[in-house]
Amino acid sequence: MASTLSLVDVPANVFVNKGKTNLDSIFHRTGVESAVQEVFNQRILYHDYTLEINPNSNFETYWSVFENRWNFVDLNNDGTYELIMQGQNTNLDEKEFVEMYKKSTNGWEKIHSEVGRLLAYKIHPNTQKIILYQHRYPCCKSASHTIIAVRLLRDKIYTTSRFFVGRDNGDMVGPFYPDSVQYTSSFKLLKNKTLLRWSPKVVEENAFLGYSATNAIIHYDEGAIYKSLYSKDNWSFVLMYSGIVTEQAVVINPANFQFKPVYGWIFEGDN
Repeated sequence: MASTLSLVDVPANVFVNKGKTNLDSIFHRTGVESAVQEVFNQRILYHDYTLEINPNSNFETYWSVFENRWNFVDLNNDGTYELIMQGQNTNLDEKEFVEMYKKSTNGWEKIHSEVGRLLAYKIHPNTQKIILYQHRYPCCKSASHTIIAVRLLRDKIYTTSRFFVGRDNGDMVGPFYPDSVQYTSSFKLLKNKTLLRWSPKVVEENAFLGYSATNAIIHYDEGAIYKSLYSKDNWSFVLMYSGIVTEQAVVINPANFQFKPVYGWIFEGDN
């Protein structure tokens, strides 16, 4: 059966400013097996070979399959490790998952579960706390991507996210992002109402087969705040922070993006 996933691999340097990708450097293995066995025995795992899926399962079988998907990580730099699992939950899954578990007085508790894969991380220079970045990629006919920043603060997980669209199945016109970008501290304001597109060209036919003739994402109002990350031939790859126009769009619902940044391309000649 052919995979329905699309554009699973994206460059961390484009979507995470100064993100590091050597995840093994923040993971720890000593004691992981016994900790996962505790989680297993609590019957809070919904993976293949777990008690919640098959009451006759045993940990030895589960561990032989899932061992390489588990690690320790100290997200909040308090000297106590959290458990993190990344990979498919079952043999029927195409998508990967990222799950996190925290030790509490009543045992282990799940604090994060999200479709996707880890993309990068940062370490806060003052607190040394770890920020994980996860890429939620599309399947089937979707083109929606989300870059999720995950933090553990005051024993709770907090997330923020950014959005872009794209597919690598040949049914959607790209490129969707440049090979590299330059993040700066400065913000810009749109001088005019501007159309955000998912590729740096004006496409009026067959931009997304079966869904959209054009490569339009949505308009942003005059005065909208954005950052320009890359420019070539009057096209700029940008991250829009505000000013989304409430209008009908094919790939985005503006009601869900009033406070969520969106990546895309604008023609700077319009500004």
